Amino acid sequence: MKSAHEKVEQEISEGKLGIARDRLQGLVRSYPLDFALRSRLGDVYSMLDYPRDAGKWWFLDEELTEEKNEAIDEFIRWCRNDPQIILRQLKLGFHPEELPSAVRQRILDQIDECVRRGLEPPKIPEKEHPPIGRFWGHVLMWGCLLVVIAILFLAFIGFQSLIHAK
Repeated sequence: MKSAHEKVEQEISEGKLGIARDRLQGLVRSYPLDFALRSRLGDVYSMLDYPRDAGKWWFLDEELTEEKNEAIDEFIRWCRNDPQIILRQLKLGFHPEELPSAVRQRILDQIDECVRRGLEPPKIPEKEHPPIGRFWGHVLMWGCLLVVIAILFLAFIGFQSLIHAK
């Protein structure tokens, strides 16, 4: 069975750019911190000859080429150089501190520009905490289940004591 990444690459190689674009958009929503997906979505938009949309998805790239910078500039112009619109369009599903340092500064600059202009920056999600892990998740689940069983057992014993005490 092919992974989603492999399907995207196959669709691109077969010229099914619209399908690849749609699949990548879904993947970006599911994995917002996978910047390679965002960049690849920018590549697909560029192949479709939509530089403004490519610039939107390349905005968070660490390595910027002349083509990417031009597309990002077009995206920014489309947003009327409004940092509030830019940040909304980027659809950040994560806190800027989760970005690589070079990219983080681009986002913080947009937030600072919002503040400088007296605009309310879009709400940015809280910093994501690392998952507790599969093992500890199971330990927690089974521990809670055992506590519930113990409480039910003690309640049953107490109920039995009341009945037999009379």
